[in-house]
Amino acid sequence: MAKSTEIGTTQGAKPKRMKLWPLIIAAVALLAGGGAATWYFTVHQEATAAEAPRPKPPIFIALEPFTVNLQPGGGAQYLQTTVVLKTVEPEAEAAIKAHMPVVRDRILRVLSSKRGDELLTVEGKEKLAAEIAQSVTAPFDGTRPQPVEGVLFTSFVIQ
Repeated sequence: MAKSTEIGTTQGAKPKRMKLWPLIIAAVALLAGGGAATWYFTVHQEATAAEAPRPKPPIFIALEPFTVNLQPGGGAQYLQTTVVLKTVEPEAEAAIKAHMPVVRDRILRVLSSKRGDELLTVEGKEKLAAEIAQSVTAPFDGTRPQPVEGVLFTSFVIQ
């Protein structure tokens, strides 16, 4: 009888070992997957962020104030405003400053073509800014177009 008990215990130990191997393999796979995910979301993302080009800092070009007569029919008679041009290209800044009389003339023509009631709303000011940007972006005497990212009004008085 003693022999039968020993045989029963050795046969019972084999199935327990067989049940542990899938758990060990699953644990190792889970740890490897966690390590890979950690690497991907930390090291890989940092490397990708370092390779991405940083946006250029904006360059603001402040212009002298404008005082213009407005078109009749809008109630207001004149507009006094200060305009700031925004670009990110140093070449554009240099070209705009070199052609400042042309830039001011173009802006003056756009401003003086408006009626006062057109400029009282936010939409009117946004439309005016877009028109100024378009007129300044046009090439100067055979040069390439100057990218103007935006037009800002630092003062805007209509009377």
